[in-house]
Amino acid sequence: MDFTRPYINRTSLSEEGLFGHFFKTKAQEIEAQYRHQPSSFWRKAGEASALNIFHLAAARVPAYKSFLRTNKIHPEKIKTIKDFQKLPVVDKHNYLRAYPLKDLCLDGDLSTARIISCSSGSTGEPFFWPRGTSQETEGAQQVELLYRILGINKSTLIVIGFALGNWISGSFMYLSSELVSKKGYPITTITPGFSKKEIFRSVKHRGADFEQVILMGYPPFIKDILDEGEAEGVDWKSLKVKFVFAAEGFSEVWRSYMYEKVGSKNYLSDSVNIYGSADAGILAHETPLTTAVRLLASKNEKLQQALFAESRMPTLVQYDPRLRYFEAAAGGDLIFTANAGLPLVRYSIGDYGGLYEVDELTKICSSFRLPVDDVLGKYGLRNSAWNLPCVYVFGRKDFTATLYGANIYPESIREALLDSAIKSKVTGKFTMFTKNDRYLDQFLSVNVELQKGINPNKQLISQVEKVIVGYLRRLNSEYSKIYDEMNHRAHPEVVLFRHNEGEYFQPGTKHRWTKTV
Repeated sequence: MDFTRPYINRTSLSEEGLFGHFFKTKAQEIEAQYRHQPSSFWRKAGEASALNIFHLAAARVPAYKSFLRTNKIHPEKIKTIKDFQKLPVVDKHNYLRAYPLKDLCLDGDLSTARIISCSSGSTGEPFFWPRGTSQETEGAQQVELLYRILGINKSTLIVIGFALGNWISGSFMYLSSELVSKKGYPITTITPGFSKKEIFRSVKHRGADFEQVILMGYPPFIKDILDEGEAEGVDWKSLKVKFVFAAEGFSEVWRSYMYEKVGSKNYLSDSVNIYGSADAGILAHETPLTTAVRLLASKNEKLQQALFAESRMPTLVQYDPRLRYFEAAAGGDLIFTANAGLPLVRYSIGDYGGLYEVDELTKICSSFRLPVDDVLGKYGLRNSAWNLPCVYVFGRKDFTATLYGANIYPESIREALLDSAIKSKVTGKFTMFTKNDRYLDQFLSVNVELQKGINPNKQLISQVEKVIVGYLRRLNSEYSKIYDEMNHRAHPEVVLFRHNEGEYFQPGTKHRWTKTV
């Protein structure tokens, strides 16, 4: 049996053939396969796909050929999944930035890319991610399945509130939505991007023309849209709003808040959170089953601890292992293999978390007398559960914080604290993290250590805040875009601490630049 179809063989199809394949593929048949094939099938399918992608990259990607030679790996000896799991992990430092971009592509040919997106690395230096027709049609297939969870058999206005421009989220979802609409779904897409004014204008003047509205964007940004939209005269509850989120996680308390704002009754199927990246587009996404598990865990601390070994709630999503083959390395580092625009083999994305086969996940819930099937049944979705494997994600391990979907890098804050206006007053040490206020609005908090003999005061707080904002706007294009739209809401909360005082600046301990709250 060819476990990799209908995806991996796309490398041998022409552009016309790829689009034809997408339009002929019936989502109902894929969904049936997701529901009925057991976990063992998906395990074997993922392993077969991973091996195929490895041999594809080893034969046709110049950079990966060189990487294997450097590491003295003979591709012909990689025959089993155990062989595969011994391959060295690649990342941005040892692979992507070590070779010219064209050499990272199939056959060293960058000209096959239909679009290039941009992301910033840990230093803020941009990295460019090409995508070809194969990735576009593959992504559209994933988006079609995602939209079907939300119920797009009725007329739907899709409002893309992701940042547009060079970043992947907005352009990827627009192009995928456009392809999905051509399969006959009654969906219409509008692209206001990261502009509140244009989103309000869109839903006020056109939302009522449709049976439902799907708001799409970074979670804290969409919350702002709901909160501020009321003052703009938007009647959210009359529009039958559903959501597509991406870029970061959130709590079930937060999801419930959003549902209350729009009057949602279908807890498991009125929102989908995407786990994605510029590296490979959609990696995985929520399903009714994963949302049901999170809902149970959010109400039972012992279950949450048993599932995730932490008191924090991670993002929990399902994935097709033929498209993205995940592994959890030592320490919980998540690595994946994918035939992306740049084929990636055992690639470390910088996130950490863990993996579950769906049987194992539901078994743990049942051991607490909390059957997932009962939750699905409550919402009429008992027969909708997919048997795909699950990945849970706590976030990045590269010391970033996020604000409205943008990565905030420690390097930018470090540089700001060296500014001549303040460097004589601060040590350069800080700890930053993202918090939510009592209204559940997101903000960045930066705790800064002062030099000996310097005491905190309001004037100094204002000065440090002004410098940090200035540097972030200059060094971080994502933050600058947010600042243009949010203004004071994008300003960090600066808290000053005397030298060697406070939780974050105790002497004799390893300093932590970021902290997860």
